[in-house]
Amino acid sequence: MNGHATFHMDELDHSSRAQLLTATLSPRPLVLVATTDQHGQHNLAPMTSLSVVSNSPPLVVMSLSSDREGRARDTLLNLRECPNATLYVLLSGPDDADLVAQTAPSVPRGTSEWDAVPHATDPEGRPFLDRAAAALQVRMVDEFPLPDAVAKLVVLRVDDVMLPEASTNAAALDVLCQHGLDRLMASPTGWSQVIDHRSS
Repeated sequence: MNGHATFHMDELDHSSRAQLLTATLSPRPLVLVATTDQHGQHNLAPMTSLSVVSNSPPLVVMSLSSDREGRARDTLLNLRECPNATLYVLLSGPDDADLVAQTAPSVPRGTSEWDAVPHATDPEGRPFLDRAAAALQVRMVDEFPLPDAVAKLVVLRVDDVMLPEASTNAAALDVLCQHGLDRLMASPTGWSQVIDHRSS
């Protein structure tokens, strides 16, 4: 097409594909996913590969890749052992971006990222990120291999959504998003237009 460059995805290396896809399908909300293994060790990991796929029943999907050595993420291993998790949607701003920086590095299995993050505890004594814009309590109900990929697609059913009292009447939350590969930013909060998607 005149005036457009075409990139054939099969001809690009992994890094180039990732950069192109994340630049075009962007921004994406960033969540911290809290899971627990069978020994009660708590894990916290940032993810952007999350999307709502059904409202009734309430389902979200998340892609969980392996590391460069082919080891599955602790998040996936924990969900297989204990399917309940909490998805923390973060507030937009540098403080919550720092939380992502503290939880992003790969650590040995059995090491908890919660140790580096200020947090409260819930009535059962589990860590809880009380500063989050929202907390979605979910459970894994299915897992699928992705074609020709090392990543797995997990299906999570949303059981509860917890919002701070000040946010319960908000039409949309101002949450932290990732734009491109590494840039964290606020969700769009300026100009908007409402489109009635139910009319077609």
